[in-house]
Amino acid sequence: MKYNYGTSGFRFHHSVIEAIAVKIGNVIGILSGFYKKPYGIMITASHNPHEDNGVKIVNADGEMINVAEENMITDYVNNNNSCVFDMNMKIPEIFVGYDTRKSSPKICELIISGILELHNDSIVHNLYVVTTPELHYAMYAHSNQTGTYLDNLYGIIKHIKHPNIICDCANGVGTNVLTELNSKVERLNLINIDIQNHILLNEKSGSDYVVNQQCIPYEVEENNRLYASLDGDADRVVFYYQENKDNFHLLNGDKISALIAAYMANVMDNVSNIAVIHTGYSNKAFLEFIHSLGIHTVCTATGVKNLHAEALKYDISIYFESNGHGTVLFNKSYPELHDLQKFFHPTIGDGIMDMFAVLFILQEMKLRTEDWKDFYTEYPYSLFKMEVENKDEFITTEDELRLTKPETLQIYIDSVCDDNTRAFVRPSGTENYLRVYVESGSVEMVEEIREYLTMFINKKYTYK
Repeated sequence: MKYNYGTSGFRFHHSVIEAIAVKIGNVIGILSGFYKKPYGIMITASHNPHEDNGVKIVNADGEMINVAEENMITDYVNNNNSCVFDMNMKIPEIFVGYDTRKSSPKICELIISGILELHNDSIVHNLYVVTTPELHYAMYAHSNQTGTYLDNLYGIIKHIKHPNIICDCANGVGTNVLTELNSKVERLNLINIDIQNHILLNEKSGSDYVVNQQCIPYEVEENNRLYASLDGDADRVVFYYQENKDNFHLLNGDKISALIAAYMANVMDNVSNIAVIHTGYSNKAFLEFIHSLGIHTVCTATGVKNLHAEALKYDISIYFESNGHGTVLFNKSYPELHDLQKFFHPTIGDGIMDMFAVLFILQEMKLRTEDWKDFYTEYPYSLFKMEVENKDEFITTEDELRLTKPETLQIYIDSVCDDNTRAFVRPSGTENYLRVYVESGSVEMVEEIREYLTMFINKKYTYK
């Protein structure tokens, strides 16, 4: 089996992660010793089912590791490399944390044994049960000598007068953070907080469930009330509300970006070096709204690390994937945004901090939830996947909006799409599927193009 370190690190059934956990400990110890700096290891499978698990690696500054480090880790885990401490190395220092999955403590124990196998005096900071943003923040705080993650949250929540929201914790680790906050402020309404029953993690709850099912993940539904849903490790969030049974309104990553951009345009005189970074899945109506604010946009490949890399190029970058995973990078500070800047995690997307940031902006701009929803109306679209014989035959441009191979399919897409329609095809990162996106000015046109592409792909590229 080939163990790939994807956009979310290693992620498989927990038994597979257990099988490679010692080697992961070995190689992170080697990295730490060789580069003479600490690393972080987060054990989580985010929004995946409870029986899965995974490992993400964090660098000394609390950010995602680079491609060279990913390749070193992948090569070590996939081969029979020796686990030897070189005397030129520094004694490894590793931070480890994990989410609430039943398999997490065992995987943590195996990883630590792998670190100590390299050098028995390795410094291991076991943070035990934490959110992914907490682990990143611990690395950032260690390098920058700042306070704790919870201290930071206490500091920002006091700026929100009436946090009138219901937060779905996905029966995941975000429950612990928000319950701790509630012990101090007692103002947060939390649902889906059973972290003792492991099989409930992400079960009919959480951000992915809400996005896919378009419904409130709770038996008791309150109409016209703002909700937020985290995912299993609390690094993403989406918002929504329901007027009635027939009118559910999702406020996804694009809507979050739009709200933040609107606030910045409202308080700043010059927005020329603010950018909104997005993927091809962002709706054209969203992009038109951002451009109306005088803010420019940049499209990248899917995956937060791709958006983050582009976001480093501007004074301020707003980036969110449609699934709610994202943040704002303040590469330069502006006095007008001093208060807002406090609400965003310094290195990665954080569902809990992003939730408070949205509440702060709604408060400061005196916006109702429906005002936010009405910023723009999405053009009709369809996103679906198709199994193919070999996904590796499909190669895209860097932003994934066009195919370079096979040329025949891209020529066909161009021939069926008019000026008001766009469609693109990209291979899945992990499964033998194509992901197909179609967007147009009418539902009828979307359905027509979807049918054309389905027939063409089935005829040319599915199993014979």
